[in-house]
Amino acid sequence: MAQILIVEDDPLQARIIQMITESLGHAVRVAKDGKTALAMVAVECPDLVLLDVNMPGMDGYAVCQKLKAQSEVQRAPVVMLTASPDPALNRLAFAAGASACVPKPANTQNIANILNLLLKGSAVLVPPTLAPLRRPLA
Repeated sequence: MAQILIVEDDPLQARIIQMITESLGHAVRVAKDGKTALAMVAVECPDLVLLDVNMPGMDGYAVCQKLKAQSEVQRAPVVMLTASPDPALNRLAFAAGASACVPKPANTQNIANILNLLLKGSAVLVPPTLAPLRRPLA
């Protein structure tokens, strides 16, 4: 069982993600914003962070950068949650230090897959939009 921190400003989305994560056997803490998340991490470091991109005040990118700047949290994977299909947002997430991006709305299979993968020590997941471009053979 892992300790998961969910950072989500939408109470319904937070509850759905919490229910999915708990059903997978993990302990969950929920923060409604980035400031609260940073304060919670200062008290107890999670094994993994599920972090919404679009939040009021401090967005997910800024929170991710601040989390990754703290030595006790550097090893904890951060999974960015976004409703946007824009690949540029994925690039920003990875640049901020995220290990993966998962589309919203959250579903059990996506959350289960990413938690299983990242909690077993996998490396950063690179989406196809960030893969090196291949030139056609001439």
